[in-house]
Amino acid sequence: MAESKRFKPKEIKPQEYEGARRGPKSTYNPAFAKVAEILCARGATDADLALAFGKTRMTIQAWCSEHPEFGAAILHGKAAVFDPKVERALAERAIGYSIDTEEIKVIDGEVVRVSTRKHFPPDTTACIFWLKNRHPEAWRDVHNVEHTGDVTLKDLTAAQLLEEIRKDATALGVFPEEIFKPSGVAPNGKGGNGTTKH
Repeated sequence: MAESKRFKPKEIKPQEYEGARRGPKSTYNPAFAKVAEILCARGATDADLALAFGKTRMTIQAWCSEHPEFGAAILHGKAAVFDPKVERALAERAIGYSIDTEEIKVIDGEVVRVSTRKHFPPDTTACIFWLKNRHPEAWRDVHNVEHTGDVTLKDLTAAQLLEEIRKDATALGVFPEEIFKPSGVAPNGKGGNGTTKH
């Protein structure tokens, strides 16, 4: 029986495969980063960028991942235009705002446009968020307290510790001197160590 001639694929060595890119060659150009930044600064979204470059949104997102300078340019451009808008929207939400709108109503069988003013009251969460971020020193939940004094611990007996407390309390005027007199009578009026037998 004659040996059939079959197609034998070329054997790929591991070193030839490493770093090889699958699919078509990328059409990315480093100059796209500056163009994307300018477009985003003028309000372009990812869909707008895809249209401008003649690509899909997935390609734009892939470029952001593969080319850090492209992703950074988009973020920088969007920040220039969207951050002020978001700040204004948050401020309005924090203090409350009103808008004029038109509603369509049916009155006596006729469709009528009615001008109305809608009021949105202040939102507590927006207020807290705004204050914590704009004035963290006054509104943050955690306050850092730094101690600059000297802290030393002494090995004191109970009697020595009581004497230290007595001195400090007397100096501050917190306790009358008589309570801590070493007369053998405890502050609770009982003899000895203040305990009673049952």
